[in-house]
Amino acid sequence: MLSKIAEEDRERTLRALEEYPIQMTLADPDVHPVVWNSYGVLHWEPDPLIRELASLEIINLNKAAIAGAVGKLSNLQQRQLAKRLGYSLSGYADLSYVQAYLDKVE
Repeated sequence: MLSKIAEEDRERTLRALEEYPIQMTLADPDVHPVVWNSYGVLHWEPDPLIRELASLEIINLNKAAIAGAVGKLSNLQQRQLAKRLGYSLSGYADLSYVQAYLDKVE
């Protein structure tokens, strides 16, 4: 998860990660790197291909949300998509399918 964080930023990153439920970051089976953006916000590292497909609307995020709501996308698939889109960790923590996952593992 910290592989993309410069050595000098790792302590700051670990302190920031303490603000989030440990299950959201370390125990999740879909481990994904985190990065700091230019505004000093911790994000999941975006996947350039997924971001491009979403911006071209090849991946329709509205349809993906509906598919998740009606059970056509699993909780894990929804979490993977949010991570690969580069959600901030604070925004990610508020997603309903992340909350549902956290409620299950606690």
